[in-house]
Amino acid sequence: MSLGTNLSRLRAQSGMSQDALAEQVGVSRQSVSKWETDASVPELEKLVRLAEIFGVSLDELVRDIPPEAEKVPEAAPAPPAQNAEASPHRKTVGVILLCMGGLVFLLLTVLGGILTGLLYAVPFAACGIICLACRRRTGLWCGWAVYAWVNAYLELFSGANTSLVFTSLRYPGLYRERPGQMLFAWLELAALAAITVGTVWSFRRWRLPRNRRTALWLAAGWFV
Repeated sequence: MSLGTNLSRLRAQSGMSQDALAEQVGVSRQSVSKWETDASVPELEKLVRLAEIFGVSLDELVRDIPPEAEKVPEAAPAPPAQNAEASPHRKTVGVILLCMGGLVFLLLTVLGGILTGLLYAVPFAACGIICLACRRRTGLWCGWAVYAWVNAYLELFSGANTSLVFTSLRYPGLYRERPGQMLFAWLELAALAAITVGTVWSFRRWRLPRNRRTALWLAAGWFV
């Protein structure tokens, strides 16, 4: 048996979909499909992870070793599959956030008007939608959504933004003239740095395809 045949057999025996396996390994469903058809070969760390998921050795996974009576070993059962339909936590959090956003909107609309209600309900609604729509890195995307909301809020209502930090390098007197704005500007810059580092770390193993389309997207993002 080839690696792809072994992988397909083990996945079928464990009752796991390609989407569920891809999520546990940290790759796309298309990658799993290519592995099973022997169109590509997983990296060594991915092979180790696959062997851990199915409770087999690397030899059993990659070599032509006939399985005993075509059954999954009972001594080391594979961990239960957690596909998109069987992982309730992310969706539960999303529903809770949407409900909180609706409650905040209703309360603040009654107390301060519809614009106030919308303003403060937006971060809850945005994070709720992200939790329902994104299967991976939901915390990271929620962090960016909240940061964007805070940035817009401070820009509109206090005039504080990260550009003030760089302006203060030329005009140190801003710290005396606008102490509150400078404090918020530094906090905002620190939050931006932290979430940027988190994003880079989260995508540290992501490999962009080296083609013309990728180069055009990167160039467009740089100029924007």
